[in-house]
Parts: sequence; C-alpha cells; structure tokens
Amino acid sequence: PTPADYDRLSPTVVRDTRAEPPVPAPRADVAGRYELGEILGEGGMGVVYAARDTVLNRRVAVKLLRAAVSGPEADARFR
Repeated sequence: PTPADYDRLSPTVVRDTRAEPPVPAPRADVAGRYELGEILGEGGMGVVYAARDTVLNRRVAVKLLRAAVSGPEADARFR
C-alpha cells in the first residue's frame, strides 16, 4: 500500500447484534474485507479483534460495536 491508500480508508461501522461478545470462527469475514482472528480486548463499546485486511493484505485491528451501543451519537463517538 502507498500513502494514498491510507487516505481512502475510513472506519466502517459494523454492529454486533448479539448480547454477548462475538466469538468468530477462524477467518470469519467482516464487511467483505476483513478476516477476524483472536480477541485483543473488550470494553464498553465493543470487542477488538486482530484481523487481516484482504484488500491491502496487512494486519489490522477491527472493533465490532455492541448491539447495546447504537445510534448516530455512538457511531460519531466511535469514529
């Protein structure tokens, strides 16, 4: 990837609709782009996973927001 690639990236909000933190199967797909790995951490807003960006072929962190955290204010806070 080049620096121009990073300018085109923006947060993608993906909401977890389950009450408990999701435990994905290995290589679970999110937004047609990210393969989720292990859980890195949890907090009040969601769960953070190690992942691989299949478009740029690099390691990233993906945060899935909890279902209880919803609405435009929560999305803006996340971004």
